[in-house]
Amino acid sequence: MNVFFVSLVAVFIHMIGGDSRPVTSCKAGEPVVTNVIMTSPDGGKTWIDLSKGLPSVKDIRHILATDKETYVAVGLNHLYRLSSGGVWQKENIGGSMISGMMEGDSSYQPNYFLGIFEGKDGPYVSINESGLFQKTASGTWQAVHTDLPDNRIYNIIELENGSTLVGTEGGIFKKTGKDGPWMNVLSDKWASNMTHRAATAVASTPTGVWVSNNYGESWTNTLKDKVGNYALCVTADKIYAIKPNTDMVNKDESEPITETAFMSSDQGKSWTPINKGLLQVERLYQVVQNGKTLISSNSQGIGISNDHGYNWENIFAKPGTEDLLIWKLVQQGSVIYAAKMWSGC
Repeated sequence: MNVFFVSLVAVFIHMIGGDSRPVTSCKAGEPVVTNVIMTSPDGGKTWIDLSKGLPSVKDIRHILATDKETYVAVGLNHLYRLSSGGVWQKENIGGSMISGMMEGDSSYQPNYFLGIFEGKDGPYVSINESGLFQKTASGTWQAVHTDLPDNRIYNIIELENGSTLVGTEGGIFKKTGKDGPWMNVLSDKWASNMTHRAATAVASTPTGVWVSNNYGESWTNTLKDKVGNYALCVTADKIYAIKPNTDMVNKDESEPITETAFMSSDQGKSWTPINKGLLQVERLYQVVQNGKTLISSNSQGIGISNDHGYNWENIFAKPGTEDLLIWKLVQQGSVIYAAKMWSGC
C-alpha cells in the first residue's frame, strides 16, 4: 500500500517457523519512547500516551485496535501487542520477522508488513510475498488464504453476510463463506484501502474510489482519479474519501481533481468536496466519527468538526516538524487511537 524510499540494511530469515510466544520488548538501557501512540477515551477531548515500553522508533507503520487488543507494527517487520497489563510484547510470526531493529527499510524487499487487519477469529497480518497470517486462539500465527492467486495483500475485510473481500496488487477478490473459491470481482490494480458498513463496501485504487452496494459482488468507479489513493471512512449515513498526498493532483489531466476531501450522503453514488475554504486546516489526511463529531488527522495535528467536516477546531498538535509524519487515527467504539506514522504516498 505504501512505497518506502529508504533502503533496508538487514538480514532476512526466509524460513517460516520458530517460537510463536511473545516476549517483552523492554530492555535495560533502551531509550524511553514518548508520544508515538496516543489514545483518547472521550472522543478526542483528552489524550493519554501509550508509548512506554515500545522500542526506540520514530514512527509506526501500521496499527490495529480491537475491543480486546491493540497491535502496532514498527519498522517494517516488528509487531507489538499491548497486553492487559499495559506492557508492549513482541509477536513472533516465524521467519517473516527480521532480526534486530531496523534503521532503514525498502518496500522492494520481501517479507515486510503490508498491514494489520481485524478478523472475527483473530487479527490478520499481511506480509509481502509471504501471504496472510492469522492469530489463533492459542496465540500462534498461521498462514491462511494460501489459495489466493496474489499474495501481495493490502487489505482484508469480513462482511456481515459471511463473505470476505481481499484487496491485492491485482484487484479485489471475494470468497463466500469459509470454503468457497476466490473470485476476482474487481480487476483494477493495487486495491490498497477498503472499508465497509452493511452491504456497502468502498475501495481505493489508482483510478479513484470504487463502491459496491451488494457485498462486493459488483463495483462502480464513482470518484474517478488517475492518481488515486484515498483514505476511507464509512459512518452510519456517510462515506468520506480523503486523498492524503495533495501534491499528487492531476494537473495534466483534461478533467483534473483539484479537491482532495470528499463526502457522500448517498452510499457513494455522488461526492461533495468538504475542504473548500477551510481556514484552520490546510490539508486533511483522514477522518473518523464519534457520535455526531468528526475527528480528523490534518496538517496542523488532530481536529474536531461538528458540521460534517466543513470547519475544524484543532485540539492536538501535529506529530513533529518532519513533513512525512502524520497522525494515523484508529477508532474502537468511542475510543480514538492516534499513531505517529509515516505518511507514504
